[in-house]
Amino acid sequence: VPTGSKAEVPGFFRQVFLLLRDHPGRLALGSLLDFSEAAGYYGIFAFLPLVVLPRVNIAEQKVPWFFLIGNLGAVVGGALAVAFLDTAGRKRTVTIFYGLAALSMLGMGVATLHGKAGGVLATFVVANFCATGSWVSAYPTFSEIFPTSLRSTGIGFSVAFGRIGAAISPLLLVALAERVSIMVSFAVLAAFWSLGALVMLPWILWGPEGRGQTLEVLGGDSFEA
Repeated sequence: VPTGSKAEVPGFFRQVFLLLRDHPGRLALGSLLDFSEAAGYYGIFAFLPLVVLPRVNIAEQKVPWFFLIGNLGAVVGGALAVAFLDTAGRKRTVTIFYGLAALSMLGMGVATLHGKAGGVLATFVVANFCATGSWVSAYPTFSEIFPTSLRSTGIGFSVAFGRIGAAISPLLLVALAERVSIMVSFAVLAAFWSLGALVMLPWILWGPEGRGQTLEVLGGDSFEA
């Protein structure tokens, strides 16, 4: 590039094309991880006050306390995820938290069927622990895997794709609870989270581990002397 001139930066659609052509697996990983956590996280937080809490007879004035107590699990889960990313590594941390989040959804479903507010609250604390640990560990992971020149577009595309899950999950869960059963809704929530664990498996086998690596190495950037 001549001195004093600026390198031409590809536009958004060109960058998306380059990601699809040169890094389809990385773009799929980022998009599906975000879809999984957005569908699961926004789904459960919409589903709880609309369907679950009325079923277990939690009064409206107690709902804020329910979420306040439940979010104690989120604080611990997020903190542990941050610690594990640099000790256990990205691959293990993301996969384990997504898998545990899926199991926790089934636990909440069982507690809801029993109809005990205390049981639902206890399982919500656990579910919030796992769900928050999932997205806290996922965002650094898929933020590291794109080449520097395409990183912002890769991250933005992944997050935008994830919003599809956030949009459809509440509607789907409520409809299933009304027309089929609450347990089926929780099974769908578990399936959303399981998707995140499943898409990590190819990355575990063939992708680089992000712990202790530079962004240039993880993103596959190359430099000329």
